[in-house]
Amino acid sequence: RGGETFLSDMYSLGATLYHAITGQIPFPPQSSDPDEAIAEMTSAHVNSPLTPPNHLAPDITQPTNDAIVGALAKNPADRFQSYDEFKMAFESARSHLAIKMYRQE
Repeated sequence: RGGETFLSDMYSLGATLYHAITGQIPFPPQSSDPDEAIAEMTSAHVNSPLTPPNHLAPDITQPTNDAIVGALAKNPADRFQSYDEFKMAFESARSHLAIKMYRQE
């Protein structure tokens, strides 16, 4: 089945979270020319490996990193297959963070 599905929205949400957490877009262009930058970013979304968010924001937990990376999987079949699955991954990440913070007290 071709076309856009909620998995496209999942990818967009992952990109938004990536930007919010790291302060950078997932695939920043190298060119300052707007037309070239758009072509670079489009190609990068399809072909370039993602820099894991925890490489840019080392203070985020591994479960948070994994949830964002999962939402940004190149192959839609590798992304979370439902919003509930995505939500559970972030709830688990939040629990890991709470445990980590509790142990530091």
